[in-house]
Parts: sequence; structure tokens; C-alpha cells
Amino acid sequence: MTDYVNALKAARDAASRAVQEALKVDLDQQEEGAIWRHYQGLDTMYRQAKSQLPEEYVSFNLNQSHHDEHPYPVAGGPVDVFGTVGQDVITFDS
Repeated sequence: MTDYVNALKAARDAASRAVQEALKVDLDQQEEGAIWRHYQGLDTMYRQAKSQLPEEYVSFNLNQSHHDEHPYPVAGGPVDVFGTVGQDVITFDS
């Protein structure tokens, strides 16, 4: 199911780029309308398929270090709460 959702997302993203490019060139209104309807159909299909994914397919990797990529904490431990005094602890319960 995730391959299907990923394929729909890729198709939707490609159609989105096609809509954006179509606005830059001189297409007749029927062609613009067809491209727009195609995008809307793919977007609807993607959203419906994504909402039907079981919860266990929504995942993230806690083992991957992002320390060098982000100037802010992304750890699951005590972190400073910006703009306030004190710390907050992020916990995961399985």
C-alpha cells in the first residue's frame, strides 16, 4: 500500500509541476483545464489513499542523527524550551 501511496504522490507532484509550467506558456483554456483537472484527481486519490494507511506505516527514524543538519535539538531528552524558562522532556511510549 505504501508503494501505491508513494506512486500517487509522485504523480500528483509531477502534475503540480505541469500546472505551474502550463501557466507560464500560452495554452488554450481547454488544455489548461484538462491539466488542472488531472492534478485535482491525482491529489484527491493521493489524499484518500494516504488517509487509509494503517498507523504503523507512519514512521520516523530515531536512530538517525540530524545534529549536523539542524541547529536546534531534535533529541528525545531534555531540551530547552525557546522563549520560556525551563526545559521540556519529549517521551515516546510504546
